[in-house]
Amino acid sequence: MNSRTLFLLLNVIGGMAVLGSYAWGIGLFPELREAFWGGVPEGLRGVYSINMIFAAAGYIAAFLYFMIKLGSDEFGRLYWCYLLVLLFSALWLPLTVAFLTYQEDWIWRFIRVDLLAVALGGILMIKHVWKTENAGTGLKAAITFGLFFFSLQTLVLDGFVWPYYFELPVK
Repeated sequence: MNSRTLFLLLNVIGGMAVLGSYAWGIGLFPELREAFWGGVPEGLRGVYSINMIFAAAGYIAAFLYFMIKLGSDEFGRLYWCYLLVLLFSALWLPLTVAFLTYQEDWIWRFIRVDLLAVALGGILMIKHVWKTENAGTGLKAAITFGLFFFSLQTLVLDGFVWPYYFELPVK
């Protein structure tokens, strides 16, 4: 299997895992839907929702950029950043369900690591955009602009704002 096909499969399977984890969590635990917000104020939820659209668009644009612009031998450097994003994105909601259910400190710490791993993967994607040799500066800047929203979502909103507002249970 060539590296482009493997990259495509990683995104398809990983994307299904992320969406599946959300369907699982929201579908099987409707009583936790409000708790998933972790105390984020209503006014900020709109920012989250709007930015999620831009973040998803940035992610898709970067994926297409890499599929079109990279040579077959260049995909190897992307696997790790996409694996970080997809694997840890798929783990977030199940971990949050586990934390809300069992309220174990180690689960909360793992959630924090999980969210920062996704952010790291997104930042590495930006790095790889600029390492691409057969793309112009304007295109690289446009893709970076899209990934800015992805990084805003994963690093700032998910990595720091959500945990800041999360109401940890008192034991």
